[in-house]
Amino acid sequence: MLTLSLTALINPRNWARARAHPSAHVYDASTTGFTLLEMLVVLTVIAIIAGIAMPNFMRMMDSISAAAKWSALLDELDSLPYRAFSQGQTIRLNGETAPQILTSLPPGWIVSVEGPVKSSASLTTNRDADGGLIQYRENGWCGGGKVIFVTDHAVRRVIELTAPRCAVAAS
Repeated sequence: MLTLSLTALINPRNWARARAHPSAHVYDASTTGFTLLEMLVVLTVIAIIAGIAMPNFMRMMDSISAAAKWSALLDELDSLPYRAFSQGQTIRLNGETAPQILTSLPPGWIVSVEGPVKSSASLTTNRDADGGLIQYRENGWCGGGKVIFVTDHAVRRVIELTAPRCAVAAS
């Protein structure tokens, strides 16, 4: 069966093409394209897919951001012995000094420090009024302890610093 639009029938060049290929449809510019209904259906499907994917994407971005903050903070905490050694001065980490010492600490996070329970002759540790103090000596050594972070979302994470280098071990 031969299907031709009215405007295509009027054009004599299309007659020869229609006779040569009887099963082919002959279209002209006025009969091609998408209807408004087809466009609305496609846009609706795209909107539904975006509505499903967007919350998961936002959660993924928040997760990546939190992981990057933790990583930067752990890296900085791990580099404190070297910083004390390279500056040639003792660094005293406690809840009060942590925001100045740990520059990658995000705003709104709370830090508390528990110094080591036992003190050695070469590494004296003191208990501050806020509960603890970890001293990084000029030689890069420290007595260990725990640093407790509470994020702005009330997530609590304890970082254990093992003596003598105060290497970071998350717990």
